[in-house]
Amino acid sequence: MTSTPFNTETDKASIPFTKEACQFAKRSKLADLKWQPHVGCFVWDESNKIKVASPFPNNIYFILNLGHFEKILGSIEEVKNAMIWLPTWHQARLLCNEFDIPHQIVYDAISSKGNDVLTDILELYRLILNELTQ
Repeated sequence: MTSTPFNTETDKASIPFTKEACQFAKRSKLADLKWQPHVGCFVWDESNKIKVASPFPNNIYFILNLGHFEKILGSIEEVKNAMIWLPTWHQARLLCNEFDIPHQIVYDAISSKGNDVLTDILELYRLILNELTQ
């Protein structure tokens, strides 16, 4: 069976796979964002460690079978070290809750920038990164 790559012109992305979102996620990882690899996470393979082509643009992968990633990279710990987690909007909101970021601050950050999914995720990532670097 061959995989069908993500078509940026016709497919609707699950999350905004922009370089800016990836860089925010990388900065959060460097600021020690705690993450345990699990099914249902999107990850960025910045270093091209996974040689199998991704169905998503920009070396983004979705963990559907964690054992597959473990087999490729050697261990769960290496998955954690090698990949950069790209929290979905929902996961980012959960992180905001875990960091006790007041709902009004989250709401204001999202609503002040308009009604755009990319802007929402970037604002949530920005709030998370601010919490990590305080």
